[in-house]
This record gives sequence, C-alpha cells and structure tokens, in this order.
Amino acid sequence: MSDVVARLLPQFEKLKQRFPAGFDSSLTLPCIRRIQEERGYVADEDIDALVAYLKVPRAQIEEVLSYYTQFRRAPVGRWHLQTCRNVTCSMRGAERVIDYLSRKLGVKVGETTADGRF
Repeated sequence: MSDVVARLLPQFEKLKQRFPAGFDSSLTLPCIRRIQEERGYVADEDIDALVAYLKVPRAQIEEVLSYYTQFRRAPVGRWHLQTCRNVTCSMRGAERVIDYLSRKLGVKVGETTADGRF
C-alpha cells in the first residue's frame, strides 16, 4: 500500500462514515483530492492502494483523474502556470503568451523548469 494512502486511511474512514453503507465508490473524488493535497500529485501506487481500499475498478479512478483537470499524475513545479486555450482566448493572443512563457522559462508546454519552480 502507498505510504501516502496508509497515512490518510484514518481520514478516509471518517469520510466513509458520511455515506450510507455500500457507497464506498462515492469516496473516489474526495480521496483523490486528499492524496493530491498530501503528495502534490497522484502516483500509480496511490491508485493501486485506492483500488484496494475502495474495491472499485482501476478504470473508475483513472476516469476521475482524466476528467478533472486539477488532478495531476506527475509532480509539477512549485508554481503551476496555466493559460486559457479556447477559441476566444486564442483570438486575444493566448498563443503569444504561451510562446513568451516557454521562451522565458526555457520549457515547453507541460514541462517543469530544471529548478522545479515552474
């Protein structure tokens, strides 16, 4: 079991008391949120431990992680920069902002600076 999940089990048990019996799968989202708060991201070992604890299919946890953009599967820098990339933002120059940040920080979109700051 993941050391992070092992530390959080007492909190997960408290959360479980809020739900009717048999609704353990409803804990997926709050458990993932707590794991990310603790570790900074959700590692594969955390997913494995959560699958065992909640007795849900791995796909259910993977779906939550892929649907909600605030969840991260890998460590990110201390400051996580995001830019809007929809049509309206692009028309207003979002791509120029992204290009500027990439040049200034020396990283491509999705990368972390060598010093781990951005």
